[in-house]
Amino acid sequence: GAMMPNAITNEIIAKRVRESDCAGGFIFDGFPRELEQLEGYDTLGMPITHAILLTIDEAEVMRRLADRLVCVCGQQYNRREIQIEPGDEMRCDACDGSLTRRPDDNPESIATRIALFREKTEPVVTACRQRGILLEIDGQRAIPVVHSDILARLGVAH
Repeated sequence: GAMMPNAITNEIIAKRVRESDCAGGFIFDGFPRELEQLEGYDTLGMPITHAILLTIDEAEVMRRLADRLVCVCGQQYNRREIQIEPGDEMRCDACDGSLTRRPDDNPESIATRIALFREKTEPVVTACRQRGILLEIDGQRAIPVVHSDILARLGVAH
């Protein structure tokens, strides 16, 4: 899975954020990933007000991705968090589809993705930190705790 070229990504984002349902605000997930994307977005005149970085150590990234299961419907699960009896097939709660591992969730591919993050995304993190919009959240905690922390840091009542 190669990434889409930045020019195409920026064009899609520019078109999407001008849709009427974005008038009250919107949230990106995984954008911008590269400085060229951030710089392209900056030309739209809609400043990013917050950037959230979930911090997690590499060993935990490796463990979580090695334990990730996916369904064709898009649902994702973690093998350690699903209560499955030995020998039972793992099924999706949403569509009852079979859960499988992504072919790129192996140690070599994960290490490559981590290196790509360092090379391409760390400069975006640095830029957001310099702009004073970066919220660093400890992503190693339980999902409900991380969720509450994000809402609190954004000043959203929950």
